[in-house]
Amino acid sequence: LRQRRMLNTGFTPRGIARMNRQIREVVERHARPLHGRKGIVDVMAEFTTPIPIAVVSRITGVAAPGDAEERFSRLGQETIQGFFNFVSEEIQQRANLAYAELSGWVRDTIARRREKEEDDLITDLVRAREGDDRLTDDDIVALVSAILSAGSETTATGGTLAITTLLEHRDALERLRRDRSLIPQAISEILRFGFGGAGGMWRFATEDFELRGKRIRKGQMLVLSSGAASRDPSVYPDPDRFDIDRNPRDLLIFGYGPHYCLGANLAREELACMVDAALDFLPPDATYRADLVEKKPVGLFDRALGCPIDFGGGVGTR
Repeated sequence: LRQRRMLNTGFTPRGIARMNRQIREVVERHARPLHGRKGIVDVMAEFTTPIPIAVVSRITGVAAPGDAEERFSRLGQETIQGFFNFVSEEIQQRANLAYAELSGWVRDTIARRREKEEDDLITDLVRAREGDDRLTDDDIVALVSAILSAGSETTATGGTLAITTLLEHRDALERLRRDRSLIPQAISEILRFGFGGAGGMWRFATEDFELRGKRIRKGQMLVLSSGAASRDPSVYPDPDRFDIDRNPRDLLIFGYGPHYCLGANLAREELACMVDAALDFLPPDATYRADLVEKKPVGLFDRALGCPIDFGGGVGTR
C-alpha cells in the first residue's frame, strides 16, 4: 500500500496529460508504416505488441543504451514470459536474464534523475514523498517492473481484441470512422464484450457456505471470473450483443476498490489511440483471417500468435 500511494504521485492530472501525449506519439509512429499496406499483415506483431512496451519506455524515461527500442521491446517481452505459470526452465532463465538487464537500465535512469530531473515517471517517483518516507531504488525498480508486466501483455491483447471485434462488427466500425468521439465508450464495450474469458482468479473456500442456492464445501475451489461478470444479464441487458451505445459501467476488468488498477486510465488511453489509428490504416474491405492464427503453448494454456488481417490488394506475406 505504501508503494501504491507513492506511485499515485505519477498519476496526477499533469502526469496523465503528459502520458496521453506520449502514448499518442508512440502509437502514431507504429501506425505510420501500416498505411497503404497490401496483403496479409500481422497487426499484432507490427502494431499492438510493440506499442505497450514502447509506451512504458517512453513514460518512465527508461530506454536501452543508444535508444535501441527493439532491444528494450525484446527484453520486455522475455521478462513478461517469466510471469506466466508453469513455463519451461529455459523460458524462466531467459526471463531472469532479461529482467536483470532491464533492472540495470532502470537503476542507471534513477541515478541520472537524482542528479537531474526530467519530465517522466521516474522523476515523479524520485520526487515522491510520504512524510519523511521516500522510495528507494529497489522500490522504483519493482514498480517499473510491475508496470511493464501488468501493462504490456494485457494491453497488447486488448488492442488486438479491439481491432478484431470491430472487424467482426462492421456497423460499429463504420460508425467510429465517422464519429471518433464514440471511441472511449466503444473501448468500454470492447472490454466488456471481449476481455476476460471464462478463466479468472482462483480462491478456496475456508468454510462451508451457500452461494445463490449452491452449497460450497470447505476446500472447494471457486473461479472468480471478470469475463463472466461482464456477461451477467442482471447487470447488462442482452449481454451477448456487442453495442457501442451501451457505455457499460461497473466493469470488473481493472479490479475494484482499494486494488483497482492504477494503470486503468493509461491502458484505456493506449487502447483508444490504437483504435483511432487503426480506423485510419485499415482499408474498408480489411478482414480478420482467424484461419491463419498460430498458437503456441505458454504455461498451461495455448497462446495465440499473431493477428493476421487481409488488407487486400494481393496475396502478400506474413
